Amino acid sequence: ELADGARLDALIATDELPPLLQRALANPGVVRATDLASAEAASPEARSVLATALRAQDRVVGLVSIENRAPDKYDEKDASLLEGLASSLALAVDNARYFARLRTLGAEAERARIARDLHDRIAQSLAYVGFELDRLATSREDAELRELHGVVRGVVAELRETLYELRATVSE
Repeated sequence: ELADGARLDALIATDELPPLLQRALANPGVVRATDLASAEAASPEARSVLATALRAQDRVVGLVSIENRAPDKYDEKDASLLEGLASSLALAVDNARYFARLRTLGAEAERARIARDLHDRIAQSLAYVGFELDRLATSREDAELRELHGVVRGVVAELRETLYELRATVSE
């Protein structure tokens, strides 16, 4: 692709793949084509292709297709090399997906911990201050205390909204 090859979407349905790549998904090992006459590969100009599915834990995590415009560009040695690399590539892709999920789970756990701390420490203390201000403002008929009580209630409402947002699930 980098050397002016085919531009593919990030995710392609299996039935939309070129025939050679469908074959690579269906068969274990590397599919090798040495002199394609038609557009069977990702690039319509490709004449030589090595393609293999990346399998990790009995599932496909990716697909590799190495293509060239020249016929007979790849031999069995190249196919063997790609087959050796495929398991490492599959493991790397699979690990990257797991690490991304672990990061998401870690973020959720940290957000829940912060929300608990805010609720247990700050929210309860602010609520107490609000009750006391309300009691004092009522008993003394003090406008400044009522105004301060309103400010504290606003802060408590903002804190509740923040706690709600922190407890929301973290998506990818």
